[in-house]
Amino acid sequence: MANNVPISAIFLLVSFVVFFVLCMKGIHPIIVSLACALFIGCVVPGGPFAAITGPFMSTFVVYMQSYFLPFCFVGIYAQVMNESGMGESIARYISGKANEKNFVIILMILALLLQLSGITVAPLVIAPLSFSMLKKYNLPRYIALIAVIGIDAVVMFMTPGVPNFTNLLPTGYLGTNLFAAPVVGIVTGVYTIIVVYLFTLFHIKKARKQNIPYDPPADDSRNAELYEFTDEELPNFFVSLLPTIAILACCTILQLVVKLDATQTTIISLLLGIVLVMLFGWKSFKRKRIESLTEGAMSVMDALICVCAICGYGALIKQTAAFSAIESLILTLDMDPYLLCVVVIILLSIVTASGTSAMVLFFTTFGERCLAMGANPEALHRLSGIASTSFDSMPQNGPTIVTLRAFKMSHKEGYKWIFYVQCLMPLTSILVALVMCYICYPLG
Repeated sequence: MANNVPISAIFLLVSFVVFFVLCMKGIHPIIVSLACALFIGCVVPGGPFAAITGPFMSTFVVYMQSYFLPFCFVGIYAQVMNESGMGESIARYISGKANEKNFVIILMILALLLQLSGITVAPLVIAPLSFSMLKKYNLPRYIALIAVIGIDAVVMFMTPGVPNFTNLLPTGYLGTNLFAAPVVGIVTGVYTIIVVYLFTLFHIKKARKQNIPYDPPADDSRNAELYEFTDEELPNFFVSLLPTIAILACCTILQLVVKLDATQTTIISLLLGIVLVMLFGWKSFKRKRIESLTEGAMSVMDALICVCAICGYGALIKQTAAFSAIESLILTLDMDPYLLCVVVIILLSIVTASGTSAMVLFFTTFGERCLAMGANPEALHRLSGIASTSFDSMPQNGPTIVTLRAFKMSHKEGYKWIFYVQCLMPLTSILVALVMCYICYPLG
């Protein structure tokens, strides 16, 4: 059965549908991942139990090793920012100076800066800060979700010169550098930011018209007294900004000058931010600081385990006969190399639930063919990254789980917004990038 393509394809399709339906019904992603991994394991060599104890767990461990420390430190940083009152101080100051339109811009700029500085799990930092602003303006949480996730694709896949894995990956296959096709990336990025901004404003107006109020997370009432401050108790606004500024500066120096990798940069920068919060906000804590540190670390463990389990499930998908057949089918497509790049990466993103995995598979199977067909290496570099922004944000995608957990939403509450902003909107951005490639880098 493992080598039977039609049966394998049926299992693959059913597993996608089951994953989506169960997540939308509120069943925890870890349970859903295990159930779907066991199911898909029936068409993987060795059977379901060999699959979950072998490829599933080996991939789980690899991702746990890669992300445990960044998740842990970002959870602690978000927690101490809240309990020290620094997050509340920033929120009150900004909401006192800005209107709703500026509030959206501020959230987007913060997301942009954190992503540029190498904080790969930016929603975990931004979400807690946004809740106070949303409460002030009496707006639902999905408003901040839309604004923040819309920036992710701009930084991760479109911005030239950003030293992240997505921008680095094509260089090994194409001989390009991080600044490949800068005009294509910048034009597409600016277009995306404008569209996300207008989309956010539209839903703010819609929420006002329908009287949709701020919806506090289910655990907002838990230890609520720890986060309630009078104006006199709050740290100074400019002092409260110091940890975030220090994180951004530290990330920039470590990546561009010292040349550290993104993981070490994230850990060191967040540790510096935590130390500064503890130093300047020491008197504002309303319980033992060790309790705050512990709760911060534990608050992200659920999201981390979800990500690892999802990645394990994805590893099993790649071992099915149906997945191999999809790769072979794509090889028969007859189209120009730029369009081929877009179509192939979108299809592989849907199957693997990972844009970066889709890029790796594309370059290993189609990279040389596209170059031989006259594609410009720089255009292919930038276009491949932008094409991977779309259907990688499926319900079983790791960053999708992290984002929903950060904003304390279930799939039922928040996934439709992610689908609009990170699956459908990027299709228009991909079209812009495709047109720019044809204009700036005509086929040879």
